[in-house]
Amino acid sequence: MAGKDQSEKQKSKIRLTVDATESDKERAAKERLRQLEKEVLLENAAKGSSASALSSAQIESITAAPISAETPALVKDEKLRRETAGTIFATHSHSKKLALFWGVLIASLVLSKIPGAEIFFTPLNQFTTLVHEMGHAIAAVLAGGHVASLTIVADGQGHGGLTQSYGGIPFFTTQAGYLGTAIFGCFLVWLSQFHKLSKGILVGIGSIIAIASVFFIAPGLLSINFMQGFFSLLWALAMAGAAIYAGLKLKDSNANIVVMFLAVYTAMDSLRAISIIITATLLGSAVTSDATHMEQLFILPAFFWAILWATLSAVMLATTVWFTYGVKNVKVTKKLSAFSLTKPKD
Repeated sequence: MAGKDQSEKQKSKIRLTVDATESDKERAAKERLRQLEKEVLLENAAKGSSASALSSAQIESITAAPISAETPALVKDEKLRRETAGTIFATHSHSKKLALFWGVLIASLVLSKIPGAEIFFTPLNQFTTLVHEMGHAIAAVLAGGHVASLTIVADGQGHGGLTQSYGGIPFFTTQAGYLGTAIFGCFLVWLSQFHKLSKGILVGIGSIIAIASVFFIAPGLLSINFMQGFFSLLWALAMAGAAIYAGLKLKDSNANIVVMFLAVYTAMDSLRAISIIITATLLGSAVTSDATHMEQLFILPAFFWAILWATLSAVMLATTVWFTYGVKNVKVTKKLSAFSLTKPKD
């Protein structure tokens, strides 16, 4: 009988311990819920008036506010919003991010020096040529002009690609090729730090190329440059399909590497192409380029325009790399991640 009583007492103690533990958990959960509700209400109040305008009594009332029936749903929605922002704009740790970017950069430079590597880089060259010509086309359209045709294959006259447009503002349209490539390359470099966005970036790039194929390249099939238009359309559709397929099928990490390769090669290509213009100008080559076109339109020599574009491109690239992969704490990343309740993981 004594043994039975002792067993009953032990079970009773266990039940009391379990009840106390559940009570503690419940109180902790309610306290956390109140804290989240306070954060949400303070944030919503700040939207209507500055947080400093709230009186201490108002803040106290928010702190002491009872948990209403709507609170769980309200807090759940707010938590989901913050966690989603933190996930989408999550970045790798600083060391991993640096290793990936500089690894891709070094690999690009090394591979480009290997004999026969131009075959591997042909799709990338076609991509950067398309970006260059798209810069001309978009600038023309934004300035009120019209794009008659766009090609991204050699025409036998020294042009790797050619955009024929009418109207617009030549001062901007002509410069938009090299500077547009540099801007787009820098934008990709900045986006490449957000590895969770890489799949969407590839799908977006593919979609834009497909749209450009229809509105800018396809009309060239009706011109005298049918062959250039035909092969340009084939290249563009192939690149669009490859980008969309990669965006849909690759893992985030692999898609991120692809985006980094595109970003690095595009940004560097703008400098490489401009250096070719500078060399050709110094050697007195008769090859027509955007720089020689600017010389014809605005008197200043082609060398001046080439140096100007090279300087602007170098400054943009250096600034982008510095603030994206050269500074330990990226301000934009910190602001975007501040809304997350959990620390982004690699």
